[in-house]
Amino acid sequence: MLTKHSRLIFCVIACALVLASRLACQQGDARSFGVRSLPSKERERLGRVTVKRLRREGFTKCVAVHEGERGAIWIVAQEGVRDIAVARARNLLLFYLKPRPGAGPAAAARKEKVIAKMIRNGAMLMMPTGEHEEGREPRIPAQPLYEAETPVDGSRWYLENDWGHRDAAFE
Repeated sequence: MLTKHSRLIFCVIACALVLASRLACQQGDARSFGVRSLPSKERERLGRVTVKRLRREGFTKCVAVHEGERGAIWIVAQEGVRDIAVARARNLLLFYLKPRPGAGPAAAARKEKVIAKMIRNGAMLMMPTGEHEEGREPRIPAQPLYEAETPVDGSRWYLENDWGHRDAAFE
């Protein structure tokens, strides 16, 4: 059980993490964490999927995780998925795609190869609302991360380690 003092410390840390994630977003305005509406052109593609198909499956917003000359790694989300949940997924992915400090040029080159391969393969993370139900997944060639399986730093679920939920972001 957490004491009042422990909860206060957790809240301060959580606020700092949320603030840091806001500052880490390099595109869009701070209130949206870099998440923006899907492009208006129906035929435009995000990875291997057209905007028209994404809209048909209920997706309304997106964020580029890493953009290169040949494309981007995308996260798309349905209406109702909180922007901060999308930003958390983006920040986690960026963390694993970034070379460790002091790791050297060989490590950076390996990470760049991974990023290039992901872009070539049209890698995409989709964030549907709710939680996973077998057979009811959106028909998009993307890795799903359901909002109900994504805690937000600083939330009650996150602070109190609610084991009734799982954090699928690390799968």
